[in-house]
Amino acid sequence: MKGFKSYFISKENKAAITIQKHFRGYLVRQSHLANDLYSQYRMQCERVIQGEKMLQAQEGKTKVYLPQELPEVVLKYSRRKEAVARFHQMQKLRSILRLQDSHCLIIPRANLCGEFIVEQKLPVNTNSYYNMDIYLSHLQLFDEPVREFTRVFSKIYMGDLVASHPQLLLGRIPGVNNYVRSDNFPLYIEDVKGKKEARIGLIDLECMENESKLKGLKILARVFPYHLNLIKDEARRIDMQFDENALNNATEKGKKYLQVGYINHLKWLRKKGISTKNGFQPLQISPQRVEELITLLEKKLLKLNQGINDLPFIPMYPIELPKNFLIENVAQELAKKMVPLMISNIKAQIDKEQKEKLTQWLEPKENWQLVDFRSPIIRSEDLDRVIFYELIPYLTVEFKKKKLYIQGDIGRVIAANLTETFMSNLIKGGEIAYYNPDYISGYAFSGIRY
Repeated sequence: MKGFKSYFISKENKAAITIQKHFRGYLVRQSHLANDLYSQYRMQCERVIQGEKMLQAQEGKTKVYLPQELPEVVLKYSRRKEAVARFHQMQKLRSILRLQDSHCLIIPRANLCGEFIVEQKLPVNTNSYYNMDIYLSHLQLFDEPVREFTRVFSKIYMGDLVASHPQLLLGRIPGVNNYVRSDNFPLYIEDVKGKKEARIGLIDLECMENESKLKGLKILARVFPYHLNLIKDEARRIDMQFDENALNNATEKGKKYLQVGYINHLKWLRKKGISTKNGFQPLQISPQRVEELITLLEKKLLKLNQGINDLPFIPMYPIELPKNFLIENVAQELAKKMVPLMISNIKAQIDKEQKEKLTQWLEPKENWQLVDFRSPIIRSEDLDRVIFYELIPYLTVEFKKKKLYIQGDIGRVIAANLTETFMSNLIKGGEIAYYNPDYISGYAFSGIRY
């Protein structure tokens, strides 16, 4: 009887082990791409390695290729070591999501292929303005995804949800100074049995830390500022400690990011009568305003000629200006020449930036596209160059001999002062909504909303 019982238990254990094995295998298969696709996407990866041109995603640090022959996948070129590490992180996070029964945070199915991770292409758009619009338009739908995210951060911390970037207009809003990495976790809405549900695609898991990090809640409050109370309630429910003041401060930054970066601009456009129907309307400055700007620039030139620099400190640029660097009585003549050139130059820079955006979509059909289209980033150097070279003939002989306008970058400071005066007055006159020259990061890029 004893032997029979041992035999019976042994058979029972074997059955349990077999069931568990098959179940684990099922879960693994659920996280992988279909095997019959392997030869096809491997061929696409080899094409990239051999140097063939292939459409690439615009955002993100990792090179992401979009094969037209396989529109259901993306190819992430991560190098073998990084690809393996990222793939394991995907599996680790997938286990956490499975244990907490998450269904709103979506990790795409994936396979390793040499130096690539080949991933299922989710129905996402990584454009920052698109994701702002999705969040603001469906706040209640994101209750459950934010709850799930809060629980995830009690187990593990995912970095790269926000970052700084001096070339991005959204990355330099005063008092915020970072932007949301929508290219790493884009938002989208799914129709599930006739009901809309919000999803968050976890498409870049490069930066993950094993230990629970309380800073994760602060990042969530920054990214989902209208869900602050929900984040706090969920954290309390799972006994997760947090700093009340830190979360409140992060929320204020998140609200300002959305307000300045999207809401205010959209309101300004509506007030101006600009919509998706006439979104191509160029920057408009009337002849009367041109005359006003000439007068303003003349006054600014006279002030600069007295050695007065009103700009904040620019790294590597001097604060003090020499006095009397202009030939006598040329301020008005110079201003008359500069203003039309500055207008033409700004329009040209905006046009150049917008042509690149129009390669992605033919025309702004949605509000987020309208805001994106009318929020160009341009090089400050391109704005100032026309002023810089226009100044040279009007400099005194002594100033030219010393070559101060080149050696000390004084000419560029003068040009930056004139640009700042010009742009700030366009804001006052209602021609543009916003201008940020980013002095702190070295004045490399300027952001305009119009």
